Amino acid sequence: MIRWRIDKSIVPVLMFHSIGIKNDAWIWSSMTETCDIFENTLSALLGRGYATVGLEELHRYMSGSGSLPPGSIVLTFDDGYLDNWVFVAPLLRKYGMKGVVYVTPEFVQDSTVRRWSGEDVSRGSVAQEDLESIGFMNWAELRAVDTEGVLDVQCHALTHTWYFSEPVIVDVHRPRRVFPYPWLAWNERPERKSQYLNENQQNFVPWGHPVFRHEKSLIVKRFTPDQDLIQEICAFVEARGGEQFFHETDWRRVLENRFACFTGAAPFPGTIESDSEYRERVLHELVESKRRLETELNKDVHFLSWPGGGVNDDAASIARQAGYLSWTLSSWQKPALRNRPGMDPSGIKRISGRSKVHWRGRWIANGGASWIIRRLLAHRGSLANSLLAKLRKLGWIVGLGRAVRER
Repeated sequence: MIRWRIDKSIVPVLMFHSIGIKNDAWIWSSMTETCDIFENTLSALLGRGYATVGLEELHRYMSGSGSLPPGSIVLTFDDGYLDNWVFVAPLLRKYGMKGVVYVTPEFVQDSTVRRWSGEDVSRGSVAQEDLESIGFMNWAELRAVDTEGVLDVQCHALTHTWYFSEPVIVDVHRPRRVFPYPWLAWNERPERKSQYLNENQQNFVPWGHPVFRHEKSLIVKRFTPDQDLIQEICAFVEARGGEQFFHETDWRRVLENRFACFTGAAPFPGTIESDSEYRERVLHELVESKRRLETELNKDVHFLSWPGGGVNDDAASIARQAGYLSWTLSSWQKPALRNRPGMDPSGIKRISGRSKVHWRGRWIANGGASWIIRRLLAHRGSLANSLLAKLRKLGWIVGLGRAVRER
């Protein structure tokens, strides 16, 4: 049946990440939303009669054991960035809203001191330019927002990393302005993961280290390359000047001439996890991350967001075994599914809260809060808003109004 109006039984779940910072040296800087667009989105939601609810309420609603008013919505924030403490929590308080923050314990910062926030700027306690906002929240800040209820802390697995998946070289670790594989440093120095936004960690990994085909850690059987050959390659690059080696125009040809593995002529030796090793590792990740959050926050943790959307049938089965009530679905999973009564409550469908408009991998426009709201209404079944969103995007694709920065 064609719907021109929204289906009021659908509860949308918006997905955000970072709010309010600008970090052009960060490979995932496109995930950051500006404070003004985020605040305008909250204001627009409030103006349309939306009220925020939590995951427990949504789970009861979908399972048929509870009811929710028609304007219910869930706001989620992945990763636990420091800006969620500095900007998000104060804005949620301002608009009488609440949200969920999915946290990876290995990224929680060590400090026990609560840092300044936007509310402290409003009180005159600190200048806006002196706010520390790049990094991750610490346990003291997480306890504060969780206890207050403004941000319910839930699980984002333990490592949130990528692993090599096949013995096929796709790149070489070399100096870059923007580090495209920060997870190489995370895996090399996991104790420094929480600082990766605050320091250049490229030198944690030896120059010349091959980058193999890789995938999100929870959905891949890990390939471990032969370390003797890795050390031989890195020692060769170091002897040729290390970082300076990559200033040579023919560095790639030099590597290919010296090591057949760079041409694909010879397979790279190594081992791949067995099915049982993979399942044991994923179970450990999901159990241990849940345990750490519950211990640090003195609460039960029942909800999971898959890092990078990386989930498969095995991982979902293991999540159920680990004691999670529900988890987020990736964008490719069940695209027609909506969060409504009678649906399987273990799978939560989300839509992106980003205002940036992309086409063929390129950023083409900033649609502002109006773009977020229009896609939300389309998600709730409004054919009119779905058509208008498609027409608006077509206009941006052909260049109409591309320079406009709406709010």
